[in-house]
Amino acid sequence: MKVFLNYEAIPFYLVDEEELQTKFLFTVPNGYSANIPFSLDNEILFENGTYALTVGIFVNPNTNLGTLEEQAVREIWSSGLDMLVMSFDVLVGDGGEIALSAEPAKPQTYFEDLQHHSVLFTHNDEFDFPEQLIQVAPGETVELVWWANLFTNEYVAIENYAIIAMLDWEQLEFNGQPYLLVSRDDPNFSYQTDQGVWQFEAPLEPGLYDFAAFMVPNATQLRSIDTFFFLETASRLTIEVVE
Repeated sequence: MKVFLNYEAIPFYLVDEEELQTKFLFTVPNGYSANIPFSLDNEILFENGTYALTVGIFVNPNTNLGTLEEQAVREIWSSGLDMLVMSFDVLVGDGGEIALSAEPAKPQTYFEDLQHHSVLFTHNDEFDFPEQLIQVAPGETVELVWWANLFTNEYVAIENYAIIAMLDWEQLEFNGQPYLLVSRDDPNFSYQTDQGVWQFEAPLEPGLYDFAAFMVPNATQLRSIDTFFFLETASRLTIEVVE
């Protein structure tokens, strides 16, 4: 589990623990659920305003997907058992009162019918199932192509979206910023496919590192009952640093 405030990864406390953590590893048996209360660092001072609080659950974080057979990766990707990420708006009022702008009040299938957004990272210019294992030298500049597909309907116009990426579950910067924010030319255009390049330096230590990313539609707007759903995530890639 990782926590983001305004789309930037932040440390958090688990209840009854005194040390800040940047991620939390846990297991849940089949057929069971987990309740994980957490709190934010007291040094993160909330002034009056609205903040995006994003919480992500990343399944099998210690498994490098690039070492699996392609069919196994496809099954994990299509099953949705790779990453589950949801973003809330936290409204802070006078006296430190905190409320959420929207809470789920309709069946999940309703949101699945409304939202048709996707984000994909590839190692080439082809919009296809990505190469899962990419070998690079220590410190080499890794260049990935990102693709974003968005769908609008009569209820929701997509004005912008943010892409957040991680390597080995640590957030990567994009041009010095903690995320990539893209504005759409026509928020009411039904379909739009965008493409760009994301560059970052490979670690110096040889080994396997998974690259993961997710997308937040209308990242700068308040969420409503029509835009409150699980966020779209990209298929994970494994970066292998070899000497």
